[in-house]
Amino acid sequence: MAEINIRYLQDTEGERYFPMTHVNAILGLEEFDNGDDVENLQQIIRSLNITISTLQSRVLTLETDNEQMKQDIEILKASIIPPEEGE
Repeated sequence: MAEINIRYLQDTEGERYFPMTHVNAILGLEEFDNGDDVENLQQIIRSLNITISTLQSRVLTLETDNEQMKQDIEILKASIIPPEEGE
């Protein structure tokens, strides 16, 4: 396949620029209806936000449980009689 050189538009000072046009000036653009794509993305974003919220809640619960277990372990350690005191 032939290689096509990319030529960027440049202004009078040699700076690269990108021309702009109004959406109504582009013929055939109305054929490209991406409304469904946007709606699908919005549904995916809503689903991901719910998943993130659920995971954040689970992490918070695990952190709380972990702290409680650490406290329980310390209480159990303190209640065990060391071998040298039991003799």
